[in-house]
Amino acid sequence: MAINTYLHGQAKYRVIAPCVVVDLVGGGQKYVYRNGYLPASTRPTVVEHLLEQRSIEPVEDNA
Repeated sequence: MAINTYLHGQAKYRVIAPCVVVDLVGGGQKYVYRNGYLPASTRPTVVEHLLEQRSIEPVEDNA
């Protein structure tokens, strides 16, 4: 069974736009500036939208 990394917070995304505003699961918003990382509680639909707009990029964990 595949795990949706958007929902489980296993994927990390770095902001490459000057700034993005993300909606958080549970309510609220957060500003994230260039080179910052999206919070794990970012709504999945926001992550998808920002990826389509090329405002964020996935970051591979080299642990």
